[in-house]
Amino acid sequence: QQDPFGGFDADGKAIAGKPAAIPGKIEAENYDLGGSRVSFYNKSSANEGGAYRKDAVDIVALDSADLSKGYALGYTQDGEWLEYTVNVAKTAKFTVEVQMATASEKAGVQLFIDNKAVSDSIIAKQGEDWSTYTAVQSQLGEIAAGEHVLKMQIVGNYVNIDNIRFCEGEKCEETVGIRANRASSVRTIENASAPRLRIQNNKLFVEKNGKRFDLTGHRIK
Repeated sequence: QQDPFGGFDADGKAIAGKPAAIPGKIEAENYDLGGSRVSFYNKSSANEGGAYRKDAVDIVALDSADLSKGYALGYTQDGEWLEYTVNVAKTAKFTVEVQMATASEKAGVQLFIDNKAVSDSIIAKQGEDWSTYTAVQSQLGEIAAGEHVLKMQIVGNYVNIDNIRFCEGEKCEETVGIRANRASSVRTIENASAPRLRIQNNKLFVEKNGKRFDLTGHRIK
């Protein structure tokens, strides 16, 4: 059975809630209950990030020193997907804004409503790490009012996804707050050496400009 995510009970078990509202923002880590190949598909068998939820979806803390800042999907691989039960307030044309961070090339997401593609690949802006998030917008066209299942499928490898925001009309207006400030502070990288995925002692890391980072974007000293 597939149900919308509604938080946690006193024992820390995920419980069912109400569909996510569109227009509105959906935190990527709040995918539906249901389990592997029902509400999500993940190529690893455990939560590689070790945060927030206790199934196979890889979730990382935005700031390991301050969990109140929230979480994001991490360690993503091409072809993985997650589903979210949503309720669309009225039939309208929508734009989506996805907050993503990656040092990989051509990594991002594609969106589906009731298993029908409503976007092309939405590619994240390539940066130097997995902790600097930027907003990428894409127009989706018309979505009918009522309850639907939104599927977010991963394109490429190793893109972190913070949240997805649906806005009525042709664009999402800029927001204020921690995530918006983080996005606006991103600098353009020119002539930077491409990041390379490497493995040592069975652990995957990224090497860029002679520095090493884990897949949550934190530098390995």
